Amino acid sequence: MPGEGACQQAETHQPILVQEKELSDLKLRFFSMVSHEFRTPLSLILGSAQLLTEDTHDWSLEKKRNNLERIQSPLKVSVVW
Repeated sequence: MPGEGACQQAETHQPILVQEKELSDLKLRFFSMVSHEFRTPLSLILGSAQLLTEDTHDWSLEKKRNNLERIQSPLKVSVVW
């Protein structure tokens, strides 16, 4: 019968397509996770750095050190990776 070969071929390729879709989904999740892991510490660093560059003359030394620690802390963790 015409079309039987095409139907059989489609059935043969179906598991491969499912595997390719799963692999694509895994890649997407991985890159989303990696992107989040970099973006979160960078946002914290940027926010703290902006606070320190603003007019901080009325800040106590301890408050300045706390902001500096918030900048340094994520960097130390990222370097350990």
